[in-house]
This record gives sequence, C-alpha cells and structure tokens, in this order.
Amino acid sequence: MTVLYDGRATAAENWFERTGLAREQDGVLRPVGDGPIAESPYGDGSLRYATAVMLPDGRTRFYFEAAGPDGSHDLMTCI
Repeated sequence: MTVLYDGRATAAENWFERTGLAREQDGVLRPVGDGPIAESPYGDGSLRYATAVMLPDGRTRFYFEAAGPDGSHDLMTCI
C-alpha cells in the first residue's frame, strides 16, 4: 500500500503542511524519503489534503490545496 499524507515538521507549521509519501512495510506505514514529495513553490509552500481519483480511462486525477502566488490557498487539480 502507498499513501499520501499531509503533515508538518513542527507545531509552528500547523497551517503549512506539505505532502509526504508513505509505503507499507511489514504492516507498518513508513515515510519515503527525508521530506515532503510535494510542496507549493509559492507563499508558505503549503500543499495538503491530496486526494487521488482513478479515472475511467486509467489515468489518475489529483486534487489538493496549495498556496498560490498571492498567499491564498486554493483547490487545484492535475492529471
């Protein structure tokens, strides 16, 4: 099993989560790598609440909240 998760490195980053990747190993989910796999290049770097949706044609569409250039947090999508 592979999962996306949003998290923070410290309590000060409570509203600025980045998205990490974890994989199951011996029944336990373990983070992949030493840091986030996805973050916004804008504002506070926040990219969280990632959701993957399988499409009928076999592709995957991702929905997520990310910081925008003006500092707002917007719902975004990509394939």
